[in-house]
Amino acid sequence: MGLSFVPLGLGLIRLLALMPPALGMATGRLIGRLLFYAAANRRLVCERNISVCFPQLNPKAQRQLVKECFEEHGIGLTETAWSWHRPVDFVHDKLVVSGDEHLSNAMQTGRGVLLLCPHYSMLDLVAPLMHAIAGRFVISYRPNDNPQFDQAVCRGRKRYAELADVRAIREIVKRLRAVISHHFLRNNFGSDLNLTIQQSSNQGSSKT
Repeated sequence: MGLSFVPLGLGLIRLLALMPPALGMATGRLIGRLLFYAAANRRLVCERNISVCFPQLNPKAQRQLVKECFEEHGIGLTETAWSWHRPVDFVHDKLVVSGDEHLSNAMQTGRGVLLLCPHYSMLDLVAPLMHAIAGRFVISYRPNDNPQFDQAVCRGRKRYAELADVRAIREIVKRLRAVISHHFLRNNFGSDLNLTIQQSSNQGSSKT
């Protein structure tokens, strides 16, 4: 049986959740920088994607963008830690919502609501954001191949929502027929619903 780094990774996530926000963000960014050099296969994939998407940039600018992508993913690890291990309402007092009347009006029709959200690095931070405005909802996701990591993902996300295997189409349709919000993650999607996390000036802000 091979060595698994999953317990170490899950321990790191718990540690990040305990840090003050500014320190957690800085640590996440540092982790991203380290992964830029350590995760060679992932870096090559990212480099290829950047070169295809931004052919007008010179190699130096493309490489800098790849580094920034890894940094953002490291920060996303900290945001995941907050989502899994901080109080469920930890983001409520930092959240500014516009366009939530579209969701309210849709829910009042007595039918299920399908939410299509951008799939950015702060994947799991979407759950507490949506929970703040819609209450419990349903997340479609693909179970992870590692049972231990999948258990951690499910435990973290079930704090805010029910989970449905994205491959279980009948189950998804059944839930949509009920008066419930269903959350899909996509690579890019425009929406009238806008969420902004207000943070201190040295931390920036996150949007979805």
